[in-house]
Formats: sequence, structure tokens, C-alpha cells
Amino acid sequence: MISSFFSVYKEYCLNKNDEIRLNFVYNLPAMLKTFGIKYFDHIKTNYLNLFLTDTKEIKISCISGLSEVIKMMVLDDAYKLFSDPICEFITNVENIEDSELMKKTMPIIPEIMEVMNPRKNNEEVHEIHRQFYEDFMECLLALNKKFETKWRLQFSLLKIFSERK
Repeated sequence: MISSFFSVYKEYCLNKNDEIRLNFVYNLPAMLKTFGIKYFDHIKTNYLNLFLTDTKEIKISCISGLSEVIKMMVLDDAYKLFSDPICEFITNVENIEDSELMKKTMPIIPEIMEVMNPRKNNEEVHEIHRQFYEDFMECLLALNKKFETKWRLQFSLLKIFSERK
């Protein structure tokens, strides 16, 4: 029964209507909390594709709910699944006009980093954890280089990261 529900729910993700896809992304963390993370396998590929959509609202919603999805997963699985989409999302910011997207999503990135910290749960640090952080830092450095003349954006990024404890 629940598998059937997630098959229908998956159709929302594939819909061409942005409002329906936005609804899918927005409600995903609550659906997974209600029915269990095991059903994420039914929709994860479609969910990951929404990170690369052209619709800013959907991208923002994907990043906004990501830490809630990660909290329900085994960390190693989260690293494998989300490291590429997170880095692609960050490095695909093409121009300063995307600063609205940056302003809304960059405050969430430190939260994601915190959730994905194995030391927080007293877990052993594995190579996959180090690789995730190395890749992530490379993405941030690439973003910094892309906008090196945009000091306001750099300042806001530094401020966001310095305010995290």
C-alpha cells in the first residue's frame, strides 16, 4: 500500500508543472518521517534530478529540506548520494543574478555540513567523510574564484560561515 503511494508520489516529481514539483520537494521530509526512510529508494533519483532544475524555487526547496532528509539516513549513504548534487548545485551558480538563490540557500549549507559531521554522533571518520569535505571545500573555492570581484557576495558567505558555532 505504501509502495503504491510512493509510486504515485513519484509522479509528482516527474510532473512538468513547477508548482506540483515544488509541492513534492517541500513535503518530502515529512513524508519520509511519516512512512520511513526506506521508501526514499523509490524516489531518490527523481529527487536528485530536481537539484538541477532551472526553477529557483524548486532548487531552494531541495536544499532547504536536505538536512532533514540527511538526518534520517545513514551518514555514509548520505555522503554517497548527496555530495555530487550539493557540489553541482553550488558550482552551477553562473552569475551574480543568482545571488537571490545564493542568499536563500547558503545559510543552509553550514547546517548540512553540521548534519553530515560524523564526529557529532561520535562515529568514526572514514575516507568517504574526508573526501566529502575536500570536495565541498573545492566547490566553495571555485565559487569564490568565480565571484572574486564580487566582494559583497564573498562577505555574506564569510558572515554565514562565521556565525555557525
